[in-house]
Amino acid sequence: MRLSRSASLVSHERGAFVMQTSSGRCYGMNPSGALVLHALLESNGSSATVADSLAEQLGQDRDEMRRMVTQYEEELRRKGILVD
Repeated sequence: MRLSRSASLVSHERGAFVMQTSSGRCYGMNPSGALVLHALLESNGSSATVADSLAEQLGQDRDEMRRMVTQYEEELRRKGILVD
């Protein structure tokens, strides 16, 4: 998966912003959202692989992390931010 060609990502110390140039929309992300987005972009695996890694790093429940990462990935895809 990758960032859409019409999306620009800017990270900062308090999270990230994504500008969707095709729609003119700007989305703000808190540090957790930015962490998940960067992990999804840097991973060659699935959202489950990303979730498992984050759960281990953060000491969180793996099933809950998988649910949250999957939902977030789906939301980013619906908004046209992430594509295959």
